[in-house]
Amino acid sequence: YRATNFPTQLGLGHTWNRELIRQVGLITGREARMLGYTNVYAPILDVGRDQRWGRYEEVYGESPYLVAELGIEMVRGLQHNHQVAATGKHFAAYSNNKGAREGMARVDPQMSPREVENIHIYPFKRVIREAGMLGVMSSYNDYDGIPVQGSYYWLTTRLRGEMGFRGYVVSDSDAVEYLYTKHGTAKDMKEAVRQSVEAGLNVRCTFRSPDSFVLPRELVKEGGLSEEVINDRVRDILRVKFLIGLFDAPYQTDLADADREVEKEENEAIALQASRESIVLLKNAGELLPLDINSTKKIAVCGPNANEEGYALTHYGPLAVEVTTVLEGIQEKTKGKAEVLYTKGCDLVDAHWPESEIIDYPLTDDEQAEIDKAVENARQADVAIVVLGG
Repeated sequence: YRATNFPTQLGLGHTWNRELIRQVGLITGREARMLGYTNVYAPILDVGRDQRWGRYEEVYGESPYLVAELGIEMVRGLQHNHQVAATGKHFAAYSNNKGAREGMARVDPQMSPREVENIHIYPFKRVIREAGMLGVMSSYNDYDGIPVQGSYYWLTTRLRGEMGFRGYVVSDSDAVEYLYTKHGTAKDMKEAVRQSVEAGLNVRCTFRSPDSFVLPRELVKEGGLSEEVINDRVRDILRVKFLIGLFDAPYQTDLADADREVEKEENEAIALQASRESIVLLKNAGELLPLDINSTKKIAVCGPNANEEGYALTHYGPLAVEVTTVLEGIQEKTKGKAEVLYTKGCDLVDAHWPESEIIDYPLTDDEQAEIDKAVENARQADVAIVVLGG
């Protein structure tokens, strides 16, 4: 769980820095291989459409051109010298959920064919053709009533035939099961497997044991799947394995070299640069920033993420990394120079969430007391730093 910790992909998108993104990919791929990984589920090539979406932090941004440009550089970095295989996701027409909700709303994205082609397919087409991406994750949504996971049109005709994709297709988690549990196009798991494999699926991703996917063997014996189809799917996987050297060096055995490489100073310097370039200053009324420590003697800090380590760990990435909270950073910078007043102020969600998104509820006594304390600290201070975010 140790690795160099970069900003979320949305943060990286705010850098607009192609060379930096290639460096992020290069370091990520190199560290991954040293840690024994041969595949990285990146880049995410979804295009942001609704900022209420719970996975918005995963996208580079709202511009398909930006997503494509940075996706190309990330893949070139990750796959440098075939150190790992990069797997772009989620194909296709995924990031347009109704009301930006997850759960059962992961179906029927409701958009025109022109929007699908010009917004959602555009990045995949360019990254595959210009960077030679070796993996694609198939999404669990449908489009126009047809589940992508079971669609020969999307996974073979378009992806391999039109875009020239030569890698493997891996399902998003439970996308195969959804063909019968959600979309209703298959009567059971065996039928869902048959539809997926015939459509173009090579690898199934799930959080269950492999024995829940040995059904292709039964299907071949029963005549439900041809050996020719299985051979084609296996051939795609073996091609990638050969390219990334799995048959030459299947295991990482140089643990000392991994310790030297992972989180080394040069890698952390790139992560720091990425973090700085990801920051967006929306407004600086009266040239308040940067703060002058000589004239700022009392600072109020509040907000649900002010003293929260999870803000740096809640995306797909390393978890065993040292985190300095915003409050701790401010206290360290102002030690002996200014007084820091802290209270949380509020949580990310109130006591009645999620019902409170629809119905107004009065604040609890504890919620009101925290807000009152934050207000009082702000009144006493020269400046207030409020750390929000979800």
